[in-house]
Amino acid sequence: MSRLFSRVGYGSIRASTAVASRPKTATVKTNPDFVLRASAANANYSSRSLVPNSGKGNFFTSTLNSTHFGRAPAGSIFADRAFYIPSEKERAENPQLLLELLRTMTPKNSIRYLDSNPVFLRAFSSTGFVDTDIVSSVSVSLTPAELQKFLSNFTCETNLFTTINQCTKISDFETKLLSIIPIERVIYWRCYENAEYLYSEKNKIVVARGESILNNAIEKADDIFYKDCLDAPYFSKEFDASIVIGFKTMALLPVRSENKQIVGILQFIGFKRAIGESETEFTPYYTETLKIIRTIFEKKFAKPQIKGIPVNITQIFKGIDRCSIKTTSQTLIQFFVSNFKCTAADVYEFSPKTNTLTRLTDGQTFKEEEGGVSYESAKNKSTIFIPDKYEKNFAFFNEKIDGELLSRSILSTTMQYMQRLFVVTLRGKEELSTFTPEDGILLSSLSPIITDVLRVATWLDGQSRDDKTTSVQTGLAKVACKALESSAEKGNEPWKVLSEASMKLFGSDLFYVASFDGRNITLTPGGATCKFEECAAGLAFNYRDTLRTKKGEQNFNEKMYENCGVEVKETLAFPYKANGRIAGAIEIINPKEEIPPEAMTVFSDLLGLLYVPNQK
Repeated sequence: MSRLFSRVGYGSIRASTAVASRPKTATVKTNPDFVLRASAANANYSSRSLVPNSGKGNFFTSTLNSTHFGRAPAGSIFADRAFYIPSEKERAENPQLLLELLRTMTPKNSIRYLDSNPVFLRAFSSTGFVDTDIVSSVSVSLTPAELQKFLSNFTCETNLFTTINQCTKISDFETKLLSIIPIERVIYWRCYENAEYLYSEKNKIVVARGESILNNAIEKADDIFYKDCLDAPYFSKEFDASIVIGFKTMALLPVRSENKQIVGILQFIGFKRAIGESETEFTPYYTETLKIIRTIFEKKFAKPQIKGIPVNITQIFKGIDRCSIKTTSQTLIQFFVSNFKCTAADVYEFSPKTNTLTRLTDGQTFKEEEGGVSYESAKNKSTIFIPDKYEKNFAFFNEKIDGELLSRSILSTTMQYMQRLFVVTLRGKEELSTFTPEDGILLSSLSPIITDVLRVATWLDGQSRDDKTTSVQTGLAKVACKALESSAEKGNEPWKVLSEASMKLFGSDLFYVASFDGRNITLTPGGATCKFEECAAGLAFNYRDTLRTKKGEQNFNEKMYENCGVEVKETLAFPYKANGRIAGAIEIINPKEEIPPEAMTVFSDLLGLLYVPNQK
């Protein structure tokens, strides 16, 4: 049967394909990176998951939130037989248990159960597969009409899960979902961690939180389903009415990151019982379906889609040994405009002693009343996002310095090297009316390399080009440039790139990255572990300091090096940062004697930019 159904009934999702048979083991392919496996061998159910009641009169008095043996009260869909209700913990450990409940019901009641519970989609979302042994055992007892309903849910929920997982972009998700579930519009609104704005990348729309019905989901931090959204708090006749376009039903589901912070809102507008029918309030089945869709969406898209290292990153090192700070700043601006798709950019240095902001391209200085957004960013050492047309909400926005472009969108952030504080301000985001969180993250990840370039360029100004120290500083910059070229342009493996840089900087290509789990230090590669206070890398990480240790000295953990299979006479350990935070420590094995402090800075910056934990 190539197509079973032409019409969608209550509580089911429209089928786009049909299930012709029920094999013991089935594989549904989505894309090369994702394969759904449905296998009875993988079920691994608890031996007591379907233990019947002894019949001694225990009545079911709780919901699925508790574990209980018993019989359901009269009128319940479970009333015809004994059953076992899995606990919340058991359901989390094995979502197939909810699917197993179908085996405990009469055919009639199993269909009623499927009317309000997308059990197949839930199993797919949690484990990636559905036990087809359960599907087969339940389907054989159904009448033809019941079987059609049963297979409809199974097929449609499989198609829904497969379609979502085939989406590689959020815009694909927003579009393809409309052909599978009876919803008129789907919009994902992203929100910034430290901003009061949400934006839709597909629709290129920005809105302030307090100026839209979207704010309700953020304030309540919970799912909201509206039968009539037109009377809801914060509903804006100017903004929301243009989004709703005549519909009343709406669902707002917060999207959370791994650390449970709200990073966006999924908005579903205009629900119908079936595609092509009239609008109605959300049914229990679709209420649960949308929540599961949100869970799948979180796994795929809640993390920012971080861009890789720009292939033209080496451009910022171009001629650094011959350039002034003015020329270097202009080179940086060209790099920012090209890679962040903006109209203009500025680079400043802030002086805490004089409270002035100096623009490095022309040397012009600004006091607080003149410096605008860039000065505010420097003063608070913060990142500031300003969407286009919302500049009036920011008192520090200066029309003279910040309002020269048609687009008023701004991203300004600080970059610090020891006591020196630099400010990078991007202006006029192209195509979008705001800079994105990915722009902020990419700029932050590049900040160590950018500050290295600015540090060398400002230091070289006024120095003798024949000075030995000058040669050392420019040599370090060239090592960084070569490493980034090897990674971004030639595509070499990060560990190989870092090993080559380590040889040039420290005279040794053997090094370890030390990670801390709260108690122990683990070295990569090799996996050797010890308590943090028992090794040089652990102490360097804990005290944020540089530690050089020779064999036989205190803190030289000879046993750990033996476990790594290397002969060590001396080590150099120092911390490194990733995304602006201390992420671990680096331990160079058998380094050369004379190492300038800047060499450790350059290498830690390269590691923070290129290294991915557990990659080696």
